[in-house]
Amino acid sequence: MTAALEWSYNPWRERPGRSLGALVAVLGCCALVSSLGLPAGVAIALSAGIGASFGPAILPWSYRVDESGVTLGRGVLSQRRGWTEIRRAVRSPEGVLLSPFERRHWLEAYRAFFLPLPSRASSRLAEDVEHILAQHGL
Repeated sequence: MTAALEWSYNPWRERPGRSLGALVAVLGCCALVSSLGLPAGVAIALSAGIGASFGPAILPWSYRVDESGVTLGRGVLSQRRGWTEIRRAVRSPEGVLLSPFERRHWLEAYRAFFLPLPSRASSRLAEDVEHILAQHGL
């Protein structure tokens, strides 16, 4: 049995330009929504949705990979997938995409998990993630 791996990823440290661009986009979209004259509740809901869609590019996230599956996020914002729900792993220099589909699918953008590996992380973290993926046939 392999010990659980836990790490965090701070987009402001790893890719500050992308994070700044995402923040500017969120603020611009929220300003646009507020200028439309919509009821306050609708404007707040739309702005929250916009902010949530850009969340991974702005907010630090936590990641946990263990024998039972993968967890992204913290507290109320966390999402969990068991290994039985993951059919494919696609590796890249930035991290690993875990997909519920055996082949590339248009819904991957909405259903797949991406596990970014911090550039400052030791190669040991990448090796440990690779070892757990291999144990589950990915």
